[in-house]
Amino acid sequence: PFRFEDTTDFYAERIQNFGGLLPHWHSYCEIDFIDSGQALHTLNGHQEMVRTNSIVVMSTSDFHSYTDWQDDPPVITNIRFNEDLLSDDVKKVFRAINGHVYHIGEQDAGPLRQKIAALLTDDTRSMEHLRHRIMLEIILLDIAISQDADTRLEVIDNDPLTAAFAYIEQHF
Repeated sequence: PFRFEDTTDFYAERIQNFGGLLPHWHSYCEIDFIDSGQALHTLNGHQEMVRTNSIVVMSTSDFHSYTDWQDDPPVITNIRFNEDLLSDDVKKVFRAINGHVYHIGEQDAGPLRQKIAALLTDDTRSMEHLRHRIMLEIILLDIAISQDADTRLEVIDNDPLTAAFAYIEQHF
């Protein structure tokens, strides 16, 4: 996959044997899908065990870290993107679901895993970039639907100040 830079809208890679990560945050949004294994994940000060089929959804406001679980280290598909890549409606969905860890049931995990795997291509043609953006939006919608996030969407609108207050209310 091509490398993510500040000027890039999208990047995806599979990470193995990374040995954990110290607390940090990013200038981009991030989705981590735990393909296998497990780790202790800290998101905005809240520790939680992530394992196969867990998904972590983070914005630029979230800080996090990973500690490998020594007996069963994680394999993670990491998706990085600029929020501006998303359509306005999907931005609302993303703002409603970010800052959380989701444990996806086996029934939803298979189709979601296939969609995430489709993002792991080296093809940089413009139409492939469009397919990546659309697939990313479908993945975000699938996460929201699987977690019944409709109630959180009601508080998110296009006003950045309202979105900021809703984020603070949901996360702190």
